[in-house]
Amino acid sequence: MPVGLDIPQPVLLTPLKQKLFRVGIGVCFLSFVVGCLGLYVLMDEPGDKWLSQTEFGKLYKRLVAFNPIFSAFFVNGGLLGMLMCFVKLRDHRKLIEETVQNQSEERSSEHAEKVEAKKTK
Repeated sequence: MPVGLDIPQPVLLTPLKQKLFRVGIGVCFLSFVVGCLGLYVLMDEPGDKWLSQTEFGKLYKRLVAFNPIFSAFFVNGGLLGMLMCFVKLRDHRKLIEETVQNQSEERSSEHAEKVEAKKTK
């Protein structure tokens, strides 16, 4: 590991942040689907396919003619955004499970100590 590189530790998310990340997954998924459909429209050069003849196809071609980076933005941004949201929620879930497991281990050890104390009396 390179010197000076700190890996951030996972933290518990507030309920609001959990909801925002879940909504973010949906928004990023829609962005990814729009990008994939847009690539389908762009690959249809003669314009014979049904999707190229819809309002979406015409609008997407105009949008990409204005700035070609939009196509990569929709596909890559949607995919990376979904990945980021999934990782954050997974880390949150893993941290909760570790906390619950530690608490149950503490309770079982306390219970064992109480039982041992009763036996010695």
